[in-house]
Amino acid sequence: MFKEIKRSFKRAFSVLCVALATVVLSYQLMQKKKSCVEKKYHRAHLLLEKWKKGDEKGFDKLTAMLKKQPSFHETFDALIVEHFMDLKRAQDARKFLHSSLEKRELPLHRQFSSTSLLISEGELLLALAEAKALQAELLQTANPKQEVLSAFNLWRIALLEKQAGTPKGEQEALNALEALGEKERLLLQELFQINRLSLFDYVKHRKAALASVL
Repeated sequence: MFKEIKRSFKRAFSVLCVALATVVLSYQLMQKKKSCVEKKYHRAHLLLEKWKKGDEKGFDKLTAMLKKQPSFHETFDALIVEHFMDLKRAQDARKFLHSSLEKRELPLHRQFSSTSLLISEGELLLALAEAKALQAELLQTANPKQEVLSAFNLWRIALLEKQAGTPKGEQEALNALEALGEKERLLLQELFQINRLSLFDYVKHRKAALASVL
């Protein structure tokens, strides 16, 4: 189950970053010459691959490029963190991500990312506490721009509550997932499947299972 949670969260975080990048890069492509931006984007991918092959200079050049092209962060931050975790360099991943998100003034996304790293490190109970604290803050701010982040975080809470063996908390998270808006439901539905079940079929299955213990 832990491996399933880890894979789901890793994919969720990466897809979230790419989704955010779409808006930013679309605007940039309208404002600048398309060919110029595409060349730089391709160059950034080449530097990433160079680093993945063991050349640390590739990482140095990539981070230098990200400073000049801050909109690229939305895509490349997730890929950089993922490779740090593959290298078992969790502290480097945390340091890089916190620095990046702090510079771009995205504190709630920084909290979400911090929890992702805790999950990768196996600190599931601490991750659950942080995810619930983030959800409380998201509900308090009630910002429509944070609805997708809130949906991802609810899915995270539901899985972590199940892993922690807290049926009441899991049921509350599942109920909140069912109450999501159509946009958020469709996004989660497309991204996740559990043992060949769609996400919301899985939600119904878990709620039925919980009914016998609550």
